[in-house]
Amino acid sequence: MNQDLPISRIMQTGILQCSPETPLCDAAQQMAQRHCSSILVVKDGQPVGIWTEHDALSIDFSDGRSVKEPISSRMSYPVASIDASLPMGEATLRFHSSGRRHLLVVDSDNQPLGIISQTDIALNQGLEPYLRLREVHAAMRKLPLVLPGSLLLADAARQMQSKKHEAAVVTLSGSDTHELGILTERDLVRFVARHPGKTPISLLASRPLLTIEEGAALLKARDMLINHRIRHLAVLDHQGHVSGLLGFRDLLVGAEQLYLQDLRDALEQRDNALATSRQHLQLAQRVIDSSLEGIIITDPQTRIEFINPAFTQMTGYSLEDVIGKTPRILSSGRQDDFFYQQMWETLKEHGYWRGEVWNRKKAVSFTWNC
Repeated sequence: MNQDLPISRIMQTGILQCSPETPLCDAAQQMAQRHCSSILVVKDGQPVGIWTEHDALSIDFSDGRSVKEPISSRMSYPVASIDASLPMGEATLRFHSSGRRHLLVVDSDNQPLGIISQTDIALNQGLEPYLRLREVHAAMRKLPLVLPGSLLLADAARQMQSKKHEAAVVTLSGSDTHELGILTERDLVRFVARHPGKTPISLLASRPLLTIEEGAALLKARDMLINHRIRHLAVLDHQGHVSGLLGFRDLLVGAEQLYLQDLRDALEQRDNALATSRQHLQLAQRVIDSSLEGIIITDPQTRIEFINPAFTQMTGYSLEDVIGKTPRILSSGRQDDFFYQQMWETLKEHGYWRGEVWNRKKAVSFTWNC
């Protein structure tokens, strides 16, 4: 995934703006004309809120006066922002932690530069390897919201909001998949712009609802969404029945879950390796402690870091006596410089030396590890 791509490279510039007093229907009209998913609410040159497609769910479509309310009464605030210089991976984490779908992109002086959405991330995150290797059923939303076409728009919007669905499958007639439509948050923005009154959603739903099989590659689904310029696909099971719904947001969430699973697997492997290493160290400690040979462990500069009990018994030196010193403290003058030179070369080459040295009392057998 291209997590290092700067946010400034993928953000939407030319921010759509309005004042807090702007009627919702006028703001929605601007969004519909520009095909924007959000509009920034600005007062005295400063952003004070944002109204998005998702906020359209809160409109009471049973009352035609609601679409004429000032946008300040329905906007989300404060506006969540992110620095343009940060990598795309930071935006992904921000979306995940905040639950938001839009972020205002600002410069170092906190001035607005653009808007970034979850869809922008899904389109630019370099998901091809993930999408190519995985099938639709792994990312789709199961148990999609299915509404009868006879339901009025106001009731449909309330159900979408209460059940937290950004889209609903609309049954137009019978169970034939060719007689299905879809109602999305983007559709609701259009209805805010031009309130349809008390209209059944069978007359408002977008159609036809394109479908894809559960076993199809996610890459195929992504290409269908882009090529047809749509937000969602209905997913069909082996019997041809709708078993799920798939959109750009699901592709992004699926990729995040894959990344987190890979991270968990890597951490688990690290923990297992550390546990195995710890067991080996504990075993080595027991072997060293029980050895009848005197053993010295030094650092790369041959400074003593550890001795075993046999070393203390043979030499009378405790760890406090020798720690930080070199093995030359045992020198009795019986070994010449050539002897020690060979010892150091062996230590450097193999990491340990085993042999006998003479101290002031007697010959002692040692194993030195570096």
